[in-house]
Amino acid sequence: ALARGRLAAGAVVAPVAIVAAGSVLLGHPPAWAAVAGLAAAAGCVAVAIAPAWPRRATALAVLGLVAVLSVPASAAVTVARQHRSDAGLPVNTNPVTLAALSRFLIAHQGHGRYEAASPTIFRTSPLIIRDGRPVLMLTSLYGRPLLNAAQLQRLVATGQVRYVLGRPACAANGCQDVVRWARAHTRDVSAAAGQPRGTVYRLSVKPAAARGK
Repeated sequence: ALARGRLAAGAVVAPVAIVAAGSVLLGHPPAWAAVAGLAAAAGCVAVAIAPAWPRRATALAVLGLVAVLSVPASAAVTVARQHRSDAGLPVNTNPVTLAALSRFLIAHQGHGRYEAASPTIFRTSPLIIRDGRPVLMLTSLYGRPLLNAAQLQRLVATGQVRYVLGRPACAANGCQDVVRWARAHTRDVSAAAGQPRGTVYRLSVKPAAARGK
């Protein structure tokens, strides 16, 4: 019975230890998460080989959860603290600031079809609600592209879209060519639009690096 119990405990501990070690080695977590994960995995091993550990199953379950979840939990905490999101942060919904943004974009839209471009609907929704004007969406759910770099370049070259709300960021599943193109062909004009830095970018066919940025 003791041998069977140790065999069953070993069957639980082995994958837990592998997952915990892999998360630490591949995930590059904060030091506290790495220590917690490896310590919990070591605790699982200690419980499994102990000749008579009271409530072995409960101890293995608790330590196993700590070992496996410490790294992803630390990643979730980091995302929350830094206010990061694949969807991007929304524009400032302060009525005065939003009105200033609307006035700037409409005044500089020219003959363009779109009031602005946006990497996500989440970022541009306050502007859409306020103005009811066309906005060009670059990506959809999970960063899937809605157009390619060549299409965006043509729209910018013909003046159909001149500004983008926020500098497009690469999604967790990769950086689409339309996002890479937009990132390389923008300059921050937030101050001129009366917005916080990083809110409004001017699109241009000429790369930002070539403009001295």
